[in-house]
Amino acid sequence: MSTFRPSSTAFAFITGLLSRTCAAQEVAALTPLCPSQVSAALSQRTFWSDTDLAEWAKSAPEGAYLAFDFTVVAHHGTEMQGLDIQYREGHAVTALSHRFSSLAWVKSGHDPIPLGFEFTVSKRLQTSAYPHHTASQSMIAMLERVRQAGIHFRDLVADAEFTTREVIAYCLEHGISFLGRIKGNSNFIYQGETLNLKSLEKRFPPGDCHYTEKFNWRSKRVAVEMAGSSVEIVIIYRREKGVWKAFFLISTFEQSDITLAELLRAWKARWGIEVIHRLVKQNLSFGQCRYRDIQAHRNWAFLVIQAFHAVLEVRKRDPELTWRAAQHLAAQEHRKFVLTALFPGSP
Repeated sequence: MSTFRPSSTAFAFITGLLSRTCAAQEVAALTPLCPSQVSAALSQRTFWSDTDLAEWAKSAPEGAYLAFDFTVVAHHGTEMQGLDIQYREGHAVTALSHRFSSLAWVKSGHDPIPLGFEFTVSKRLQTSAYPHHTASQSMIAMLERVRQAGIHFRDLVADAEFTTREVIAYCLEHGISFLGRIKGNSNFIYQGETLNLKSLEKRFPPGDCHYTEKFNWRSKRVAVEMAGSSVEIVIIYRREKGVWKAFFLISTFEQSDITLAELLRAWKARWGIEVIHRLVKQNLSFGQCRYRDIQAHRNWAFLVIQAFHAVLEVRKRDPELTWRAAQHLAAQEHRKFVLTALFPGSP
């Protein structure tokens, strides 16, 4: 019987992700298991729990915002659990992909902190056993999981895909301050008149909006009513090729709680979740899972986040390190853990 701790296989996978050598045979070299046993462990065990989610949440810098998004990776392999592969005529590659609901702490000037990648069944992968959920349903389900894990948050930022009446109603009901990009065809009531965003833009041209030198943006907060609730539209003009172009945010923040400049900083901070997506795909092999089981994809995503946090720990000790250097050092440390069975926190 192996004397390795139960987490040894997970540590081996994390080491492989950090080292960019995460094939089953390479991971097996760091364990007493054969490649087929390593593959079976990834498909059959559950490596993640809400306890880990709560631990990661403690890393949030003061004043961080909770950001939500989707990230998409291509499907590798010739089949997927519950679905025969679908080929496009004339193409040798599949047209299938995997979506993950993504959640993170973000704050400008700080490393973003991933909290979860939840496998979200796309329309093309859905079956009766694995139904597809809308963006709003996926977001609300993940926020419910966060709340049930005892993680307290107040401020939430998200892109236009998630700025729906369903999400806004949920945030208002639970006292969550929400800031999200809003689609151009949205209607609302302004001073008793039903308007769309283009109409509102004409009433508040760039010259009538506050200029923020730091971002080179002009912006204006406008109180409106949507779905029977009082919210704000934030008109933002940014200069593109010498012309002021508008985009729009919707906010449920109390005007007395946050200034316009703070709202703009919150929106700029949202970019941190995009940084996470780029780092995990380019540096931590997210999207390279070639297993057919949904459980394996869930575990892989969890281990990628563990690897990301391992790099964050190194950067916390030495903030001057580049991401690549910090990842290399984290890989060396984890290799020592798995080869000696002396894991962090063990006797």
